[in-house]
Amino acid sequence: MRRAAPSPAAPSPAGPRAAGTGRTAPDGRIEAVDVLRGLALLGILLVNARSLSGTELFPAVGTVDYAAAVLTGLTAEMKFYPLLAFLFGVSTVLALRLPASGRRSANARYLRRLGALFLLGAAHFTLLYGGDILTTYAVLGLVAYAVRNRSARVLRGLGLGLLTLFTLFLTASALWIAHVVGPTAHPVSPTRAEIARYSGGPAETLAAKAALLPGYLEGSVLFAPHVLAFILLGMAAGKAGLFERERTPARLRRLAVAGLAVGVPGSAVMTVCFYGPVGWEWMYLGRAIGAVTGPALTCAYVCLTLLVTDAGRHRRAIALLAAAGRTTLTHYLGQSLVLCLVFTGYGLGLYGSVGGAGLIACCVALFVAQVLVTDKYLRGGRGPAEAFVRVLAGRRATSG
Repeated sequence: MRRAAPSPAAPSPAGPRAAGTGRTAPDGRIEAVDVLRGLALLGILLVNARSLSGTELFPAVGTVDYAAAVLTGLTAEMKFYPLLAFLFGVSTVLALRLPASGRRSANARYLRRLGALFLLGAAHFTLLYGGDILTTYAVLGLVAYAVRNRSARVLRGLGLGLLTLFTLFLTASALWIAHVVGPTAHPVSPTRAEIARYSGGPAETLAAKAALLPGYLEGSVLFAPHVLAFILLGMAAGKAGLFERERTPARLRRLAVAGLAVGVPGSAVMTVCFYGPVGWEWMYLGRAIGAVTGPALTCAYVCLTLLVTDAGRHRRAIALLAAAGRTTLTHYLGQSLVLCLVFTGYGLGLYGSVGGAGLIACCVALFVAQVLVTDKYLRGGRGPAEAFVRVLAGRRATSG
């Protein structure tokens, strides 16, 4: 959901560069980055919707709904927020390359942009969804700014080191919890009180969300090192020109196969720990496994997406995803707003009443609607959230 700056390599006057060489649109945006952001929108929606709808509280009700929970765990959970953090790191490097605009340098614009993200994130966190990532980006963006002049090699080392330490910490904590807590059952369904809190009206919903904010804040702090690791890795990739240089299909295919070989088994273990049949006390071990293997599946998604974009096929679908990727911030916030209007007392109050399979159908329908709205009204990346950030940052245009 970040806007990257123009690529140092200028696009050809005739249009996008040839497939396989870092396709760049005439406005300087890197198409692959926008497509990946657009794809990530669907993955983030599938995960966040389980919490906002109350569906995650009853993953084992019925075979179909259990299968839907497992499908989400295998394909989406802990796969797409690392991707967005990685792309945020790429965009950080590109944004800081922008030339001065008037009296504002690229550095000043970047810091003002972080302030705008924090304001949007704070509102999102308080009113809509406690799992907000924008405030985390705003804070960690200051860390990224502090190391902006480090080489790609140093940033890659810092990212990998932080990822290793975080995984070891999470694994040790998970094993300790499993030993201390012992066998416990998975939650089966939301309680009537839980449902009532989100069905009574706007005031009750806001109070219920406020009660959960400390827990969400604790989770944000706990996983901040994981997010920062991928921001640093993204910065390393940005400095190395990962999305701008030539890519060979053979290499992308090899990386995709390797990512699938590591990511699918790891995601399967994580999903079993999340949704059973093993005891609930192993959930944290599942998170640890997901933290280290989920990004491998993310890497496979990235390579497969690049293979499609570089081949120049399915141009209509690619263009639609890229357009959505240019307004990721607006769509991210819009997803939470729509889900709250449907599932909480802000609107219909259907919290806890939709199963996993139905929720996936709702998410796909919402995502398609977002893509179509973007195609018709927001092609230039002029979503309201992007405009807000642009104004506060003092930037005349966005590019990616």
